[in-house]
Amino acid sequence: MEMDRDSFAEQVMSRVGNMLGGGHDIRIHRAGKNNGVYRTGLQITGNGLDIAPVIYIDRYYGLYEKGEETIDSVAARVMDSYNRERSGGMMQVDMRKFMSYDRVRETIVYKLVSTGKNRELLEDVPHVDFMDLSIIFRCLVSREEQEMATILVHNVHMKLWDVTTEELHAAAEENTRKLLPYEIKSMTEVLHEIMNEEDGEIKSMIREINDTQVSPEEILSYSLYYYDREEGKIIML
Repeated sequence: MEMDRDSFAEQVMSRVGNMLGGGHDIRIHRAGKNNGVYRTGLQITGNGLDIAPVIYIDRYYGLYEKGEETIDSVAARVMDSYNRERSGGMMQVDMRKFMSYDRVRETIVYKLVSTGKNRELLEDVPHVDFMDLSIIFRCLVSREEQEMATILVHNVHMKLWDVTTEELHAAAEENTRKLLPYEIKSMTEVLHEIMNEEDGEIKSMIREINDTQVSPEEILSYSLYYYDREEGKIIML
């Protein structure tokens, strides 16, 4: 029997509620992500915790439709995620520190997003324009192996902290290098890795990869960028 996404979420929420027992409040939470993508999850509160984690279930719905997951197995996965969050990660963070800029300054990092695909989001968050992209800011809460938890910085946070976008940008530039180190390769190395394709072919490759291999919310841009080491600047080709 086919089940739409909303009914699926309701069924999983009911099953998770039975597993948790009393003392918890569970509700369906829909969150706007990058590029206008909305995700569906279960928000679980209770036991006097300041933070209510959201366990997203979209990918499980796809597996459920294929017959690879059941409502019970998805509920069990949600419980596993919830228990991991409860034993570490965001649920162990003292949210009172976010009332003070001095206490969060060293956790602020930046992230690039597509300007065109995030105009609604950009109205609500401090950002810096960068070519056809925008730099937004996040507080890095925890990081374990390939996973990390962050909190998006909104205009209301900037007002609470009494700081400017320029101050956030300066802090993020300093912290991102330390907390999220990146690797810079020469243009020769990059071109070798992509088989010395011409610019037009590289752009076609970028489009194909974005359209077939990257989730909609993770698509950054269809543009090609070149870092000029001598000039110390990035050029959009």
